Amino acid sequence: MMQRLDALYILTLGFVPKLGKATLHRILGNLEFKPSNLKELCEVVQPFIKLSEDQLEIALSRAEHTLSEHEKAGINIVGIDDPEYPQQLRTISNPPLVLYAKGNTNCLKPELSIAVIGTRQPTDYGRRTAERIAKQFAEQGLIVVSGLAQGCDTAGHQGCLQGKGCTVAVLAHGLDTIYPSQNRELVKKIVDTGGCLVSEYPIGNKPFKNQFVERDRIQSGLSSAVVIVETDIKGGTMHTARFCLEQRRVLACIDYAHKHHSDKSRGNEKLISEGKAIPLKNQNDLKNFIRNTFGNMTTEQIVTEVFSSEKIVNNIEVSVIEKVESQKINSLKEKTENQSNAINLNKPKNNKSKENLVTQLSLPIDVTNIIENSKDFHSINNILNSEELAKRLNVSKSTLNRQKRNGSESFKEWSRKKDPDGYPWEYSEKTKLFEVVF
Repeated sequence: MMQRLDALYILTLGFVPKLGKATLHRILGNLEFKPSNLKELCEVVQPFIKLSEDQLEIALSRAEHTLSEHEKAGINIVGIDDPEYPQQLRTISNPPLVLYAKGNTNCLKPELSIAVIGTRQPTDYGRRTAERIAKQFAEQGLIVVSGLAQGCDTAGHQGCLQGKGCTVAVLAHGLDTIYPSQNRELVKKIVDTGGCLVSEYPIGNKPFKNQFVERDRIQSGLSSAVVIVETDIKGGTMHTARFCLEQRRVLACIDYAHKHHSDKSRGNEKLISEGKAIPLKNQNDLKNFIRNTFGNMTTEQIVTEVFSSEKIVNNIEVSVIEKVESQKINSLKEKTENQSNAINLNKPKNNKSKENLVTQLSLPIDVTNIIENSKDFHSINNILNSEELAKRLNVSKSTLNRQKRNGSESFKEWSRKKDPDGYPWEYSEKTKLFEVVF
């Protein structure tokens, strides 16, 4: 049976001079018994570093003071050997020895979490995309993880809250500091609505540049998948992408239409072209991505997601859906996991790997062929003119134009409610066409 070390003793050893994280990890990995007092703790440490009980007593005093300080601040300290510590996070390279968490620690469930990240200076379209996809993830019951930074991170947290979901903010400093300071109100909302703040640093620790890179490994480690909204070829987001691939998490990037390409999305294009990331071009890609990554949906959820009742499939008898063999749906998770395990995300050799990646992560739902071959299948283009969109929304062109004049955000919300599949639309002055937005 694996032996565990209490958070208090982990903190104690952390205060021992010249005892680094690597050595502490070795100590934890070689425990032959669980120490119950300082003398026994000293016995555990002796094979790795020479120290006296007096030194341990000083370190214990500091650890107890740290626990007391954090308890007063409403911050939980979770040691790597505690049952509450996220299991998937334990498996990454160099996991945090302790986590400082404020809020609902039940949110720290990587198997239900997805990271939404990107540049601190996104385009307006990128910022809105981050907000929308995070909202959709929340509405699917997923926990959204991000880093509270300006730009895409902030939009991701906000979108999750709009979707009535729980979001986790991973900070690169003590939880007594809010950086950037303009997100103070956002932090309050995150905690008040059942979310959580988490860090590997104690209170009093200020933000330093290298800590933001270290923070990035936790963002991906606390998630089953990472979605990059916008990133250039260099930047902090690319650090998280690297950690994501090293940790064998699923990586996806928004694949923007040509008119939305910018320097801010060159990193997206690079990761996709190298076959390291799944491209997300539209709502269908996003839905498939959610199903493939979080394959533990119930049968009812999968059927609803694929067919959306009569909203997507018009005039198709319900009996068609009932003909789907239950064993196919029940085996979706097993098939998808087996396919995903066959992918070597770390060693893409050419652009063909991109095609293989997407193919191997596609759900094997045979019934879609039945539906797609039907004349009554309700197809959708990503771009429509006024007449086509008015027909789709079942309104007159004059009603469409009147709603358009109410403003961009108002129109998107109105069109989402009118659209048979719940898609929001926006109007491009440049092309004079309407397009689906995330």
